[in-house]
Amino acid sequence: MTKLYRLVPVLALMAMTACDGTTTTEEDRLGTFNMTISGDISATLEGDAVWGETTDPDTNETVWLLWMATPEEATDDYFLWIARMGSRPGSGSYAIQNIQTESFDPGEIGAFLSGTPSGTSISMLSISGTLTVSSSSGDNMTGTFSIDLDGQIFSNNQATDAVATVTGSFDAPNGVVDFPVF
Repeated sequence: MTKLYRLVPVLALMAMTACDGTTTTEEDRLGTFNMTISGDISATLEGDAVWGETTDPDTNETVWLLWMATPEEATDDYFLWIARMGSRPGSGSYAIQNIQTESFDPGEIGAFLSGTPSGTSISMLSISGTLTVSSSSGDNMTGTFSIDLDGQIFSNNQATDAVATVTGSFDAPNGVVDFPVF
């Protein structure tokens, strides 16, 4: 069993560094995503998507990560990570866990949303939701997601509690996702 606090800094660091934590074998080997954010944050987004498996160097556990980010030229940067302690999920529907308060056990899935819309900064963790994988192979994954998140919006040195729902779809190739070492 891995405690969530082990994964949150990893996702936060990877979201803040975006491409620094994720590379693909070919630059043009990125897939696509689209999503709508509603609640205390509102946005309709599309961008790049890639998934990969890596190993947590401290526990030697496999971690599957689906990375989605708005393109560099976008006015507002957003990153959505969906992570699973374990290998790539097969086709089917999976519950997204409340990763704020619960342990993150093998096979469970959680999500992290980060962004810098309109001069603010947001950081949100999943509290519930569903990941539906339509197709899953060693080369590509497609599917949809609906995730309820809870977190904070940071602006002018103040934090405000926020909730949001993210819904969308992805078509992501297998890339290389590196696990950062602290």
